[in-house]
Amino acid sequence: MLDENKINFNIFTILRNESDEVNLHSKFIGEILKNKNYGKIFLEKFLENTELKFEEKKLKSYEIKIEQAVENYGRIDIVIELNFENASSEVIVIENKIYAEDQPEQLKRYFEAMNKKYSKKEIKILYLTLDGRGPSEQSYNGLELEEIKLISYKENIFQWIGECIKEVSTIPIIRETLVQYSALIEKITCKENEGAIKEMKNLIMGNEKYLKAAYIVPEVLKNIKIELHLKFWETL
Repeated sequence: MLDENKINFNIFTILRNESDEVNLHSKFIGEILKNKNYGKIFLEKFLENTELKFEEKKLKSYEIKIEQAVENYGRIDIVIELNFENASSEVIVIENKIYAEDQPEQLKRYFEAMNKKYSKKEIKILYLTLDGRGPSEQSYNGLELEEIKLISYKENIFQWIGECIKEVSTIPIIRETLVQYSALIEKITCKENEGAIKEMKNLIMGNEKYLKAAYIVPEVLKNIKIELHLKFWETL
């Protein structure tokens, strides 16, 4: 019998590069938030997970925009426009960064674009990375870093998808899609290796001989890479 935990199949890595920010991650996150039947529940879980506060306002409607083009300002990965029952509105801008570099004044430009429609206090900027790192200063130049909320795939998105899976546990097609996306997040954030890393760390720290050896490992790996490159070119 097949061990389901060892089946190496993931539809996301088959169809797209696993680190494709726009065509995989932004699109998938945006589309599940748009889902006709479960999108609102998923959005509420997302807002809870990212700890965005809306002063007890009750959500009336919302709109999700993926790769929204803003004249003279570029394209925003995900825009979430929220409309509340008290007739107020707020907007969430999500800048999705996996490996891409920040562009000069990128977050500032997005803020200015939203500021044409929304007041400063109605704009929430989320900076999404693998591990929760902050943006470069050139990206938010003109904004206060405190105005930007840092979230990560490793913690926020992984936990959020887990909550979404619970909500659709009886809907196989959605549940299994989310399970595969969760597995992809584990892979790109190295969560799947956390147990082995912790075990290795404890082993090294508990033995002086291993600790000394660990210091020279980076240099050894560097030499190995050089030799492998040489062997590769020799075979051509």
